[in-house]
Amino acid sequence: MSVQELSELDAWMSWLSTLGGACSALGDGSVRWADTAASISVRQMTIARRLGDPTIVARCRLYTAIACIQKHQYKVLYPDGLMKRTGLLT
Repeated sequence: MSVQELSELDAWMSWLSTLGGACSALGDGSVRWADTAASISVRQMTIARRLGDPTIVARCRLYTAIACIQKHQYKVLYPDGLMKRTGLLT
């Protein structure tokens, strides 16, 4: 991976982190915002995997779990639920 690509991915992570945090804060009162926050977390996880950073991948899993909690979707957090099927637990 080139230095330029690393720099671009890092910039994207910063933008997505800012947007995800804002959407997550609004997600406490609106399922729509919680859905958006979850979607952003999945995008961040894709970038984190590409960067090979397991710490950021773990944080993205946490943010996705928080979005599920905001939507009262507790079943998807179980090992046989959505997070496992979508690769969020791998």
